[in-house]
Amino acid sequence: MPGNVDSPEPILVLRPLRPEPNGDSFLRRFVQFVTMFGLVFLLIRTVVIEPFGVSTGSMATTILGNRKQAYCPRCGAEIVVGTPEEHRGGMHPQAEVTCWNCGLDRLDMLTDSPGDVQGDRFLVDKLIYRLRDPARWEVAVFHGPVDDRKPYVKRVLGLPGEDFRLFDGDAYADGTLLRKNLPQLSEMMVQVFDLAHPPQPSGWGLRFDVPDAVQDDRLRLDGTTTPASVQYIHRDVDTGKPDVVRDRLGYNGGSLRREWLPVHDFVLTCELEALAGNGVFELRLTDSANTAVLQVPIGATGQPCRLGVDGGEQQQCADVEPLRLGQRVAVEFAFADRRVQASIAGRVLRCRIDLPALPTTLPTDPAAKRRGTAKPFALSAAGVSVVVHRLQLHRDVYYRTGDDGCRNATQAALHLNAGEYFLCGDNSASSYDSRLWEVPAVQRNAFLGKPFFRHQPLKQAIVPGLGAVQQLDWNRLKFLE
Repeated sequence: MPGNVDSPEPILVLRPLRPEPNGDSFLRRFVQFVTMFGLVFLLIRTVVIEPFGVSTGSMATTILGNRKQAYCPRCGAEIVVGTPEEHRGGMHPQAEVTCWNCGLDRLDMLTDSPGDVQGDRFLVDKLIYRLRDPARWEVAVFHGPVDDRKPYVKRVLGLPGEDFRLFDGDAYADGTLLRKNLPQLSEMMVQVFDLAHPPQPSGWGLRFDVPDAVQDDRLRLDGTTTPASVQYIHRDVDTGKPDVVRDRLGYNGGSLRREWLPVHDFVLTCELEALAGNGVFELRLTDSANTAVLQVPIGATGQPCRLGVDGGEQQQCADVEPLRLGQRVAVEFAFADRRVQASIAGRVLRCRIDLPALPTTLPTDPAAKRRGTAKPFALSAAGVSVVVHRLQLHRDVYYRTGDDGCRNATQAALHLNAGEYFLCGDNSASSYDSRLWEVPAVQRNAFLGKPFFRHQPLKQAIVPGLGAVQQLDWNRLKFLE
């Protein structure tokens, strides 16, 4: 019966695909790939991420502009000086340069150094300010209120609704001192002394009250039998006379003829190597009003790590293990913005101390400003023998208010309305920013994005047969706070 006959299975016939000409297929796919890549790149650049470059140094040393680099003939420290276009008047910045480390002056980088190094390039997150408002202490790219034809890059200080004021190098909002955390401070700090680059032939002995503690580019403190200590004194290498640490920035070279002001906020960095004994290594920093103390336990001492202020608050830092003999760890100790904080082995301590601002109110009398110090730090060892490597002294950014043209938030507080921000460059002595603009505030809709990665910092190198060339400076690749 027909109904009992199974229907035959359909037969699938496989036929070979028609071959396409190889050249035509490759060309089409290549064009498709390039087109797709270009569209994705344009989308990312337009909406998400865009590379920016700087030619000036208003954000030095966080972001460097076009510059020349050389090495001090006396101490070997690297000297970086900007190009003339960022200085308004005066002599060429590279004509008479002073070494930031040992103070050797009248260095001629204009004729004795190779060609310029291009300014830093960084990646900017263009999406972030569509999701949130700009935050204090972060670097931002924006259209300036006095010139919207080009983007500016500065640091956000004052926020909407605040009565903002700069005084004695620090920033205040509604009369309250503004403080940075340790990562923010580390990004902005300016180096003023490096033990690893001793001036020849005398060395760094004259900068310490116990010259024998200095062993070339290291310090040795043997306190195993009796406590040993050493005090740093900021003496002039040529005259031997002490002077307070000032806000001069080597990047500006010899172009700025002005009074360099005493500073009082410091960061001390080093590496500690424990050789013998059981005891405590102590670091002391002063801001010319108080002295902060960090005690690092070493060996089987049984003592905790302590952070404190002489005659004031003391805290135990339970998250720090004693330094083992033979171990070498990095230490960062800061006393800035009247805040005491530290990190050990790359780990920021949970304990920190905030002291009242000085003065407690904001007077108009310049005499109320603190005097500087020629003795910013001291080190000591009790019960242990320690070698200090890579010892460096840094200062915080000092916001200048008495320079020509400074008119906003310098003599009195400036009220910021809704959607208004106050921004300044880290290179305060050579930055055209909210302090000087006729219209001081940056509007919320003028922000373009936040730099988050310094991806193309260059440096100069001498290659045999080629001379001076620019190459990537791997040590300065950095994500920004």
